[in-house]
Amino acid sequence: MSPFRSKMSLPNNTIVVFAPGAWSSSSSYDDFRTMLDQRGISSFAMDHLSNGAEPPTKGLGDDSRHLRKFLTDFADQGKKILLVGHSYGGMVISAASAGLGLAERSKAGQHGGIICLVYMAAFVVPRGNNLKGMFNGQLSPWMLVQGDYVRCDPTVDLIPDVPGDVKARLSASPRGHICLAAFLDRATEEPWHTIPSAYIVCDDDRALPPAIQDSMITSLVNPKVFRLKSGHSPFLSMPDETADIVEQLCQ
Repeated sequence: MSPFRSKMSLPNNTIVVFAPGAWSSSSSYDDFRTMLDQRGISSFAMDHLSNGAEPPTKGLGDDSRHLRKFLTDFADQGKKILLVGHSYGGMVISAASAGLGLAERSKAGQHGGIICLVYMAAFVVPRGNNLKGMFNGQLSPWMLVQGDYVRCDPTVDLIPDVPGDVKARLSASPRGHICLAAFLDRATEEPWHTIPSAYIVCDDDRALPPAIQDSMITSLVNPKVFRLKSGHSPFLSMPDETADIVEQLCQ
């Protein structure tokens, strides 16, 4: 795939929906979404309720119900949805998408739905497990737990391959914490059994080691697997190559 592709022609009923990771806001996708728009790809990025919530009482259930409202609205409009979850967002897309697959909705006489679940350096968590369990019961040392708040250690650079000016813009509007409940709530759905899936492995990831990413891929059913020589946020560090993957999956 060439990193510099001309604007393609996608049906106007196709949309890419992004579910960010912990401590991330929808605005972190602004530049990437502009790039997709230049390729003729419509997109939408959401904000999780658990990111920055006061009081810190929101969790996976709140985030997934929030996302599901958007997904249902897009599907009811006849949209074909490429659903991309980054990091923690992988848990959210899994919980939110059950029953919303394009094929499932078509059988029920409904138009629109999810064409693919895309896990981008993201958690694929089997039913009954939670994020804390995926870390063997202990959160990573750079995750600072203070009561019901979980903050990212500011002294640890988890995205060293992201340009400095981009980091500066992101730090100007950070999500200071995510609620601890997001790490404790258990997965309730495994939608990859009925909806096609893909995984984007980041081979230089410091936040979610590639070996763990590879182990989680085994839960998916016949996924399309892509690898990038990227840190944890390829849409920031390797936007052209990431856009190529998104473009391919939209077709």
